[in-house]
Order: sequence, then structure tokens, then C-alpha cells
Amino acid sequence: MKKLQCFCNIKRVLQRSIAMICMACVIPTSLQAQITQKSDDYSLNRNPNNYSIATPNAATFNKYMDSPVDLYSGTAQVNIPVYTLKDGSVELPISLSYATSGIKVNEEAGWVGLGWMLDVGGCITRKVIGEIDRYNPEPYYKNVMAAYEQTGKLSNTTHIKGPWSSDMRLAMDWFLTEPSMRKAHYEGRFNPDVFCYSCPDGKGRFVIDSRNDSIYLLDRREDVKIEIMTERSFSNGQVVNALGSRLVGFKLTFPNGVAHNFTLMSVMSTNFPVYMGVQSEFYALSQTVYPNGQKVDYSYDTTAVNWGFSYGENLKSVILSSSVRVDNNQACGDNRVARSHSSRNFIDCTGREVNLTQIKTDNYEVHFVSSLRDDLPEVKKLDRIYVKSLAAVQPADTCCWDYRFSYDYFISEDSGNCWSKYASHLSVYRQKEHMLKRLKLNTVFATVGGQETEKYRFFYNAKTLPRKDSYAVDYWGYYNGQLNNTSFIPDIYYLMWHDPIQYQKIQDLPRDNSEPLSKAMRAYDFENSKASILTGVQYPTGGYSEIVYEPHHFVDYFVPTLLQTRTDLPMESLTIYDNNSFDDHGSDLYSTPKNHFYSFKEDKVVTVTLSLFRGKNTWKSVAAHRAYLYYIENDKPVQKDLSLKKECEALHIKEEINHQSLPSTTVSKSYKLTVKKGTGYFVVDLPDELGDQTIGSGTDARISMLIKYDNKVEGKRESEGAGVRIKEVNFYDSPSKGTCLQQISYEYVNPETNTCSGLLLNKLQFVNYYPGTYDKLGQYFTTACNFQKVESIACRSDKLELSGSNFFSSPYQASANVGYTYVKETKHKDGQEGYTWYKYHNEEPRMEEHSIPVYSPLNGSLLETAVYNAAKALVQKTQFAYEAPVYRYYFGMNFYDRINLFPELFYQSGWQCMAMSDNSDGASYYLRCNNFLFYAQMAFWQAGFENTYVGSINRLAMVVHPLNFHNIRLKEKRMWKDGVEICETYNYNLQTQQLKEKQIGLSDGSTLKITYTYPNDCPWGIYTTMTRKHCISPIVEEKKFKNGRLMESILTEYLQVSEGLYLPSVQHYSEITTPLVASTMTFSSAGRNKTVYPADNIMYHHYDKYGHILNLSVNNRESTYLWSYKGQYPVAEIDNVSYDTVKAALGSVTPENLSSMPIPNMDLLRSLRTKLPAAHVRIYEYKSPAGVSRAMLPNGNTVGYEYDSLNRLVKMKDYNGKTTGEYNYHYKP
Repeated sequence: MKKLQCFCNIKRVLQRSIAMICMACVIPTSLQAQITQKSDDYSLNRNPNNYSIATPNAATFNKYMDSPVDLYSGTAQVNIPVYTLKDGSVELPISLSYATSGIKVNEEAGWVGLGWMLDVGGCITRKVIGEIDRYNPEPYYKNVMAAYEQTGKLSNTTHIKGPWSSDMRLAMDWFLTEPSMRKAHYEGRFNPDVFCYSCPDGKGRFVIDSRNDSIYLLDRREDVKIEIMTERSFSNGQVVNALGSRLVGFKLTFPNGVAHNFTLMSVMSTNFPVYMGVQSEFYALSQTVYPNGQKVDYSYDTTAVNWGFSYGENLKSVILSSSVRVDNNQACGDNRVARSHSSRNFIDCTGREVNLTQIKTDNYEVHFVSSLRDDLPEVKKLDRIYVKSLAAVQPADTCCWDYRFSYDYFISEDSGNCWSKYASHLSVYRQKEHMLKRLKLNTVFATVGGQETEKYRFFYNAKTLPRKDSYAVDYWGYYNGQLNNTSFIPDIYYLMWHDPIQYQKIQDLPRDNSEPLSKAMRAYDFENSKASILTGVQYPTGGYSEIVYEPHHFVDYFVPTLLQTRTDLPMESLTIYDNNSFDDHGSDLYSTPKNHFYSFKEDKVVTVTLSLFRGKNTWKSVAAHRAYLYYIENDKPVQKDLSLKKECEALHIKEEINHQSLPSTTVSKSYKLTVKKGTGYFVVDLPDELGDQTIGSGTDARISMLIKYDNKVEGKRESEGAGVRIKEVNFYDSPSKGTCLQQISYEYVNPETNTCSGLLLNKLQFVNYYPGTYDKLGQYFTTACNFQKVESIACRSDKLELSGSNFFSSPYQASANVGYTYVKETKHKDGQEGYTWYKYHNEEPRMEEHSIPVYSPLNGSLLETAVYNAAKALVQKTQFAYEAPVYRYYFGMNFYDRINLFPELFYQSGWQCMAMSDNSDGASYYLRCNNFLFYAQMAFWQAGFENTYVGSINRLAMVVHPLNFHNIRLKEKRMWKDGVEICETYNYNLQTQQLKEKQIGLSDGSTLKITYTYPNDCPWGIYTTMTRKHCISPIVEEKKFKNGRLMESILTEYLQVSEGLYLPSVQHYSEITTPLVASTMTFSSAGRNKTVYPADNIMYHHYDKYGHILNLSVNNRESTYLWSYKGQYPVAEIDNVSYDTVKAALGSVTPENLSSMPIPNMDLLRSLRTKLPAAHVRIYEYKSPAGVSRAMLPNGNTVGYEYDSLNRLVKMKDYNGKTTGEYNYHYKP
């Protein structure tokens, strides 16, 4: 059972625009009215993963599900084994896991401490994408799907943008013609919700395709059968069909026949805004059923109420340079209304925290004991795990493992700016200590006889995180030390060094009609990003492992670190001047300090500051100076005047004609101009007739030009950020680090180019652009009558939305912040340095604005390993090739209306967005006053406006993103070792992902082929039943071919032992003397080919109810196996007599009954040696849970086994009590 965490990752539907979410918060009453009027309320599925409200355990689970932990991502998983529950077919490991990717400022600790997750149990979490998917009787979804099918783009693998057809426009009419947009809140299927599952047999993601309500795995590596559990109820769960059925659970059956049942346990619903409804669902693993009938039951505590909060900031604006009037209303003049609007957004929701309390099998109970903690209200921490035996193995033997968890708290300083001051009601749910404290796991240990044993200690970076509500976060949410930040809105200048032209367009935004948000320094800082991260583990042996980190490095558009923003600005700055002191050889363009030659590869925005000091000269005498830009255009020289001639002439009139007293003898002016790509000169020149103007030689005049332009960081280059990666792991004899036993170091460069191999996968996109939008604006004016007339204008503009959080992330795929194509792992020990190169599949995501990124399903797949010895000689190399075909095409849609996109931009401007109407501009819009008709409705005919300005197929701005379901398969493996190359290729069943064929290319040029037949390949008899029960992993027949001819094969026939339990009944080994043609029929519905399989080589005669073999014969030699302890252990092995003879010797106790006994009658078992003198009898006794305590051999001798308090074998003794073997351990309790 894996990763039991309550998981409630919330993604919102607000309908036309979306706000950034960072953390938890409550909505102040004073802000509610304002928020409800924003276009945030009208944004549908535009930014599906921007919100994330979850319980602490759910957030921890989300972190582990969404972020791979492996060398590909530069992380290492620290795994602390706690206990493995073994009971018959059941084997459930319980462990602690820590991902070394870093701790984010707003990250809450789960129930085992900050950064840690208890790897036990199972769950399915529903991530709501946009609005929750549910049955809607209105035909909106159906009509849009039908229109999209007509486009012929159903099998797309890339993003698709408009323009869209008139059919699609008509299908979207319900969205575009409804001003309130409330219908959109009841149709969330355009971006399907995603379900994440984890259980003892695996983990993954699936989606319900609403076109036919079928379920598909996103990146499928095995065939998992998923069934929906519904009921006619109005309690929990969302409506999934027209009958009113509600989703209450899932059943997942894996190819091995194991079924996991999940039950809906918690629903997170919003308190405000109420219409947003259910935001996430949590389904807990309630029962696992094994094919042999064994069951594992899980119990939970759901009494604690969890409050989830989100806070975010954004800024919407018209781009000034793009704003233009498009109407003909001359009465309003050339009024281009251009505004910005900043907002803070709060959301809160309530649900139940789900905590595991017990796991129960036939013979054991595992209890999880928790208590309240200080860093969160009503949320619990795990204090203890103890294991209880339901049936003691021996009368005097009790079995109880007991594990304890010891905690402290990371305590932040109460300093710096924080967003919670904008949430006046936050104190109802969170006190100050909740913002300052984070649960810290110190130790984990077992207790035996009241003594602590098997103790693990944990060490962390001493840097303290800020408050949970701090603004001091970098672009990825890690601490960056900038406690003076007062918002989350980043200064986008530092994100646009690669694109200064675009930055020039948006750096100066119009006046904000609300409280403006200051720009925050969100740059990455390595030292602060390590705050509170795990740095070391001391093991029960006393040994200590130290984890050393370094910044992620990646190749992308340059993102400066905090240090680089201060010291490495991409600005070219230089000054040219003239004081008539140097010889220009009669040419302005001769190389002197008075000119600058430029060569631009692209257009650049240049700021020129010209300064003229007249010295002791008159303004009239220096007015003849020159300052200009010289370049070639259309093969003709161009000279753009930049001089201060007009300013000098004006000053000449003031000072030298009108005799005014001026405060300065210097005049300056700045220009901002776009210089086209190419070459040219900037030139300044004083009048030559002034003569030498150097100090002491002339009258001191001087002209200078300061030239500044962005020195664009060309293309993509190496940057730092996005958290931390593993640099090395050092192993010491103790935390004092006296003796280093081994060091493992990691490098992440391309070995061929020695350059960074990292790619930024979590792209930074804090800005969304909305080109070509239209606003129909109205303003009331008084009339002489008892009504107000409405004057209206129409504007076209480009708009932008700047968010405090990254717009782009994908809820459908796991992805690290950074992925590495190459990783070198070097092991340093005793002066030796062997190393291994790993190569991974690594692609950048496919991106499109207003949509989600699409990652390669093969990202992170291992492509090659190359092992080298200390002499740097290649020892072994293995290469892997994969395929990821689409087995079903699907998609999601994000869209918005180009008309009246952001109505809040025009608040307090005197203008407002007019309401859309389906009525044409007729008499109903007008009122008469003094024989004049006046327009008197704050509304307009939307169809007429659309046809006049926008165009019907251009009005809908929509992006379709692929959401395809892939089969992930290994196709080829090549191995080189000791000069020998072996190549293996694989073929699969395209529907079930089962390996059907393996071909091995041998070094002698020959080919060995192995084929596999499964129950689903045999549509007859019991195999049909097995397929229906999804028990399809057992191999029915295995064949080996060499050079195309059948060499040998094994056939296994099956029988049904009990409901759901299918086990071998007989195995046949081929007897082929001469290789057969490949087409030889060996097995069919008519039975086996007795020429190929002439004998029953192994016959399985009897099983117990647990699926243990009781009696079998191998080539007619019979063996009997007796089990007990409720099917946990074999207690006897008997050869050379029949099963009936053994049954007779046991008397009234049948072998089946013996298996079910909690404690066997050992005297009865020992008596078998005398009752069956012709048999070879072995008897086994046990000490639970350590293992065998004594074994009696056929010759009557016994072997004893002794264990320490940790159940480790320490001694073996013969029948005389003499010690025959001892085992010593470095760590002793």
C-alpha cells in the first residue's frame, strides 16, 4: 500500500480570466463585493492548474506524484524502511520517503514532518481541472464535441489554435452570448479532471473520456482494469450520468488479479465563491482482495475538519501602444480608455482530513496512532506505529513491533512582509504560531522492552524558512531572502532579457484604477533555497550519510539569479563626446571618441541622452553642433537628427536677447528610439569654429551622448534556478564526519560537449497576452428629461495579464523542474574512482499560450548506461529504445471571448463595459427627449458588434491541447560486455501491454526468439473466465525458437481453486528431438499437441484456500506440503508417500484445516515421522515474526535458530545444541 495521503489539489474554473494562487487564505468581508465583480468570475478552464488547495498530507502526496525522484531530475530519494507486513500472499512495506528537491515557502508539513511522506496505504485523488466534470443535461458539451469532430483534427498531437469554423462558433454560442457566463460553471468537461492513484501494485493517472464515459490510463505501462462504483445518492460524489448516479468509488484490478477497492472519503468544497462547488475528492484504499481470497482492510479517521485557503495576485492591463478607437462617435472625441487593474484574490474551502488508523490482515493488525500538533489547527502528526499479532504463533509468544516518531518544529522569525495582512478573517482559522511553525521529524526508532533501538536521526540545513505567508519567494516558490517584497507580482524585466523589444512594449502600463501592486524581486538565490532541507541521516549502525546540494543548471532563455540581477545586467552603456581636441581627418565617421560604430543583429531599443555644456561660449555659437544617427536604408545613407539645436536657439532668445538669468549652462535631452538591425554610427560634433575646447585651452564647451541599449542575451543559454540538485553524497562513520568511508558525486554535463545537459521543464510564464480584443464601452450623461442617455465607444487593443504565480503547469503528467539528459555518477572509495554515465530521454514541453504544456511521455526514460572502471576503461554498456504510440486520442479546450474581456479595467474611468444583448439595435434601446432620440440602454447588440468589428470566426479565442493516452513500451535493449554484443527486441499485445515476443540477437549471428501466450490469448474454457476476471498475467505457454524453428516449450494448464483464484493444474515440458517449423500447433481449444507434449511432467493435485500447494507430483514422484499459522508458513514437507496416506496419518485434521489453524499441533506433526516410516519428513517450527526457530530433518536431527531483539539471525545450532554458525552485526541494541 503506497502513499496514503489525503490529496485535494484544486484547480479552479473562474470564467474569463484567472488569478494567481500561492497559498492559503480567507476572504475578508470588505473585499467580497469587489471580487464578485471581477472577470475572474468569468474564466472557464483557462488556467486549469493554477489553484492548489489541499490538506497537508494531500499536498505531500501531490508532490511525490507530480515530481519524479531520480537522477534524471537531479534528486535522490531517501528511503527509511519501517516495517514490512507479511501474511501469506500479502506483503506490504511501510517506509518513510524524502524527496531532495527542496522545500517551498508555502509548503505545509504532512503528518510525518516537513518534506517527508509515509509510504503506506493507497488513494485516488481527483484533481478538478476547471469546473468539476459532471453530467449536464444541456447539450453544450455534446454540440462542441460534434463541431470539433467536423474539423478533422481529432488525432492531433500538437496544440491547435483558431480561427475556428462557423460551426464551432455556433456550438460555442451558449458561452459567447451569455453575459453572466453562469452556464459555464456547470460545464467543466472541456478540460477533463484527472485521477491520480497509488496502491501496493502501482501508481498512475487516468481520465474519464466524457464522450463515452470510458476510462483510460494516461501513460500506460500495464493493463489496469478500472471500474467506477456509483450509487443513487445525494450525499457525496458528483453526478456522472442522466440517471442521477453519483461517483462513490473505484475498483482497480491489476494483471495479477489483485483487486484494490477505493471509497470516497473526503470532498473539498468552496465556501466562497459558493458557485465553484466541489474542488477535489479523495478516495481511500478501503480493501485489497488477493486471488486466493485473502483480504487487507484499511480503516481511517475522518473526524478532523480541514480548511483550505488560497491567495493570489494579478494585474490586467491594456497595452498602451495597441489601443485604438474603432467607432465613429465623434461626440466622444479621440478617447482611448486605457487602464490597468490590480487585484488580490482569496478562496477558501472545507473538507475532511483523512488519516490512516489501521491495516488488518488475517493474522495481523497495524495501528497508526496520531495526536494534534502545534503548526496547524486540528491536524495531526503520526506518533506511533505498532503491529499486533491476532494469533500468537506459540502460546507464550506475543508478537508486537512498536515504532515511535519524535518531532520538533522549524520556527520562522516573525519578520518581513506577508500576504495574510490582507485577510482580516484569517485569524479565525490560523494563529500566528501556525504561520511560524513547521513540523520537523527528528528521529524514528523501534522500542523493545522499553528500550529505543534501530534509531534513525535526521539533520537539516540551518537556514530558517520565512513565514508560510511570506512574499520572499523565487519564481518557483523557494525562499530567496527578499523579505522586503510586498507582492508576488514579479518584475518581468528580469524575465525578458532575451526579448527587450517585447519588454519595451509592456514596461510602461497605464494607470491602475485600483491599489497598484508593487513589483517583487523573485530571482533565485541558492543559499536561501536550501532552507530547512534534509542534509544528513544517521543510521542505527551509527554511520552517517551527508547530502550536499548545488543549484539546478539548465539551458533556456536566460533567467538571472539574485546575484546576477545586481552585477550582470544585460545593458550596454557607453558615452561618446566631442570637445574639438582630436583630429577627425575631415570625417565624422573616422574612429574617434566622438562616434560609435554599432552592428545589431536585430532591432534594438536604444536610449540616447544628449548633453551639451556651452562653457564660456554663447548658446548661439554652440547651436550649430551636430548629433545624429547614421545608417544605410534602401541603399541610401540616412542621417537622423538628434541634436539640441532648437533647445539652444530657445535658450539664446531667453538669455542673450531677453537677458533672462538661467540656472544652468547645460542642456540635456533623452530619446528612446528603435534602431533597425544592421550597422551604423552614433555621432556628436561641436562646431569646428569654436576651436579646441579642452579645459585651459579654450572656452570649455563639450557635447556628450550616453548610449544605452539592452544587450540581448542571445537565444538560450545556461542559467541557475528551479531549486536544488544532488551534488554528492558522503558516507561517514558518524555525524562528526571523522572518517569518510565513501563518496558518490554527480555531474550533469554532456560528455561530448562538456556543456550543461539540463532543460527547464517547469517553464516560467507569468505573462499572458490577449491580442486583438474589443471593448464596447458606455458612459451615462444627463439629459433634459427624466433619464440618462448613453454615449458609447468601441476600442480595439491588445491586453495582458501578469500573475504572481506561473501560469503554466500540467496536471496530466508528472514533471520535474529540470530534466537532465546526462548524469555521471562517480564512486570514490579507497582511492578508486569507477563511474557510470546515465543518458535519459529529455525533451522540452510543447507550449502554447492560454493552454497547458505537453510533455513527452518518454521524458525520464533511461536510454543508456555506461560503466567505467577506475582506469576509465569501458566495462559494460546497455542501451534502451522505447516507443509511446497513442492508443486513444483526446484533448482539452481553453477559450475566452475577445469582446469585453476584462471589464474591471474600466472601473473609475467614467466608462464601463456595456452588457451584451441578443436584441438588435431597435427602438427598445432609445428614449425620446424634446423630439430627440437618445440611446438609453447600457447594453448593445452583441451579434451586430461582432459582425462589424470582430468577425464571427475570430471572436472565439480557443486553444485545443492534446491529451492523448500513450502505451509506454521498451522496444529494444542492447548490451556490450567483454567484447560481446547482445541485442534484445520486444513485441507486445497492443491492447494489454503484455510482452508477446522477445528476440535475442546472439554474437554468433543467430537469433533466439521467445514467445508468450496468456489467458486472454486463449478464448476457451477456464481462460475465458480468467480473462473476464482480469487475471491475465499468468503465462500459459512459453516457446523458444532458434533461427525460426521451434526448439523447446513449456505449457501450463490452469484450474480454478476458488472464486478468483486460478492456479496451475499441470505443466508439460516439450520433448522435441528435431526442431519444428514455427507454425506447428502446440496448444488449442482441442487440447495440447501430445507429440510435442507427451507427458504430464508436473501435476498440481491439491491446494489450500490460500493458494499454497499441498500436493504435487514431478514425473510421478509425489510430494506433500503442509501449512499452518493461518497460511503463513509451511510446517512439513513429506516425500515418497501418497497424499491420501498423509491425510490418513493426520486423522481428523485435514491438510486444508491445518492451513487455517492459528497454531499447529506440533506433537501431531512430529508423530508423522513414526506414522510414515517410508516417507522423508521435514518439520518446521517458527518464532513469529522472525522466522524458523527449529527444523527437524528426515534423519531425525534438528537445527535450531536464534534471533536477537530485532529479529536478526544470530546463531545456528545442531541437534546437540552445538553452535554451528554465528552472525555478528555492527549495530547491536
